[in-house]
Amino acid sequence: MNPKKVINEFTKDEILEDVTSGLADTEVEKLKSLVENISYESAEDYKSKVEVIKNSYFGDGSKAPSGSTKNVDTINTNNGNTVSDMSSSMTRYTDAISRVKGRDIYNN
Repeated sequence: MNPKKVINEFTKDEILEDVTSGLADTEVEKLKSLVENISYESAEDYKSKVEVIKNSYFGDGSKAPSGSTKNVDTINTNNGNTVSDMSSSMTRYTDAISRVKGRDIYNN
């Protein structure tokens, strides 16, 4: 086997190990299967391609901003549940579920 090819394979493995740190084992295996046909031209090029695939498939790992929930209104209902202010379509869904919740749909 060509020594350059062996070095490139080891470099690819190191890059994958670096990029997949913090991922679950199943996610690592999925990413490996997604990148197995990527051409290797240079370490930097390969790493950027792997990172693009990782970020597009698993997200970039960024969390929602910490202040993102400060504009949510919370309402305490009479049955003890806490409900956040929601869209009109979600309100219709929850109203329908509330109406059906107390019914005996199995006629027991």
